[in-house]
Amino acid sequence: MHNLLKRQLKKCLGESFSLSEEMKIFINSINEAYNQFDEDRAMLERSLELSSQELLQTNSEMRATLQAFPDLFFSVDHKGVISGIKVGSNVNVFHHPSVYLGKRIQDIPSREIAHKFSEALSQVVTTREQVRIEYRLSLTISPEREREDQFYEARLLPITDDQIFIIIRNITESKQAQLALLEEKERLAVTLRSIVDGVVTTDTDGRIIIMNKAMETMTDWKQSEACNHHCTEVVTLIDNHNNAPLKGVVEQSFGRKTVVNVAKNLTLISRSGRKATVTISVAPITDQNDRLIGAILVVRDIAEKLKLEAELMKSERMESIGILAGGIAHDFNNVLGAILGNISLAKMYLGTNEKSRNLIERAEKASNRAKELTLQLLTFSKGGAPIKETAYLPEMLKETVLFMLSGSKVKCEFVIQSNLWLVDIDKGQICQVINNLVINAVQAMPNGGLLKISAENWVKEANNHSGFRRQFVRINIEDNGEGIENEKILHIFEPYFTTKKNGSGLGLATSYSIIKNHGGLITAESEPGIGTTFTLLLPVSKENVVEISTSEDHDLRGEGRILVMDDDATILEVMHGYLEFLGYESVCVNNGDAAINAYITAMKSGQPFQAVVMDLTVPGEKGGKEVMKKLLKIDKAIKAIVSSGYSQDSVMSDFRQYGFKGVLLKPYSVENFSRILREVIKG
Repeated sequence: MHNLLKRQLKKCLGESFSLSEEMKIFINSINEAYNQFDEDRAMLERSLELSSQELLQTNSEMRATLQAFPDLFFSVDHKGVISGIKVGSNVNVFHHPSVYLGKRIQDIPSREIAHKFSEALSQVVTTREQVRIEYRLSLTISPEREREDQFYEARLLPITDDQIFIIIRNITESKQAQLALLEEKERLAVTLRSIVDGVVTTDTDGRIIIMNKAMETMTDWKQSEACNHHCTEVVTLIDNHNNAPLKGVVEQSFGRKTVVNVAKNLTLISRSGRKATVTISVAPITDQNDRLIGAILVVRDIAEKLKLEAELMKSERMESIGILAGGIAHDFNNVLGAILGNISLAKMYLGTNEKSRNLIERAEKASNRAKELTLQLLTFSKGGAPIKETAYLPEMLKETVLFMLSGSKVKCEFVIQSNLWLVDIDKGQICQVINNLVINAVQAMPNGGLLKISAENWVKEANNHSGFRRQFVRINIEDNGEGIENEKILHIFEPYFTTKKNGSGLGLATSYSIIKNHGGLITAESEPGIGTTFTLLLPVSKENVVEISTSEDHDLRGEGRILVMDDDATILEVMHGYLEFLGYESVCVNNGDAAINAYITAMKSGQPFQAVVMDLTVPGEKGGKEVMKKLLKIDKAIKAIVSSGYSQDSVMSDFRQYGFKGVLLKPYSVENFSRILREVIKG
């Protein structure tokens, strides 16, 4: 430029024009200035060349960096129009990136997501700050796979007034991990909520982090209130041995790095002052590197457990009493059998002396009452299926009720239908039911009152479902005592439910079970202040007779050989006396093997037994059940009667299933023995 200027000056002034010194100095100055300019220009050009190379290198590094990230990079204007796109590694854009140029980024996804992008763009333009959004797309990742939900995160960064940089990343894996963690936390929360025990987790300082619903109920603290409180402030435990607060349990688990079970007698006191008997266990919580990060406390309310243990102990005591009572009753039945048997025989041999006969009959009735009480004791202590016999109720009802009312202030009135139907019952068990109901009535009338006993034939008419009539004997036991409230009358047949201060709650439950096992029904109606009525329905017997005949001595007799097996010598003596009086020939043995040998010998000799009477239980030897198995193999037509003082054994209730033709419940009278023996022999 300066050379051109000199040439122009020379042209204007001419070659011969003499320059003054001032002009020379001016021109030299200009010349130096242009020389400096040339140097500066050369330096600038070199600098520009160098900057261009650095810029190219920087751009190359930037492109490599962007490609290395698993993201999509968009350059958009403030309206969202895409002017540039870069695709990171392993990013599926489904189309060539050029397809997206010139389009608005919010027009590419669904309407809901487009709305998110529009709001975000507007926010970036307004605030000039970074904006982050998340969205979800349902995409087909590959042809062989179904559509899947993919999660994305978009970050919008302002670059210039009209340029926004958008980074989009697929966050599906992290989102799924996050969702899995949330699900795991929810499962944990559900688990904790479902646990009936109180659960608390603490940090290493013993401060509460999590507390489940059960613990909230136990302590009267909400989790939101309890958090950051030390566990001893919320879970207040008292050692009942010294009545002192229990402390340091969490620290014990930290020191031992193991579960600590506190088996002491502890009381948990809630925020409101409620008390509960509890046990606790504490365990340390460690991370994957076995570093201690906290503790977990589990508190269990054991009040119900203690109650169940008490009930179990009570049940075990009753079971023990039942076993003891059963053993005593069995032995007593044998003694009673001897007494009753000898009384029966004495009555048979007695002449016409009226006074002596009355005395013996009284002794016989007392023995029968003792027999019934023994059977009641067995039923109460051990239960058992009823051993039924056909019975006429009026006399049994009167004797049982009057016996139970003896010595009380209660009067009794009987209203019994004259032609009452017969019933098939276990007399001992039904007497027990009557006893229970009469005792309840007497206790409901402590100052005396009237007890009305009625019995009548009752028919349940046929309906469309059953198609047949059912016949029962209905017994009503009605008192005019204090009555029972409506809400309690619904539960009176439940075990252990009682309205009495010292009652066991088993009397009516046992009565209900007995009547049910007889195929009958027991119900109760009551009105407070007026009285209570219990109603029993007993199915009618299949027997057609209306009355029980009073057979004379000659009707009892028979003939033939009878084998008797019993381990009790007194019973064998009574049986021998019975059979001798009745006209039979008896062979008595005291064990099962002897009975088998005697039966085989009798068959071989041509003098077989007409019937066999066997005791069910022989301690240390074969009893009636085992002997019967052997004898059935020898003689399938054997006629055998099983006898026992126990009614709960299935052999007694289902004797035919075991091959027996009859059953005798000890003790029994000569009349009862004769009747069953004749029925079995006749077949």
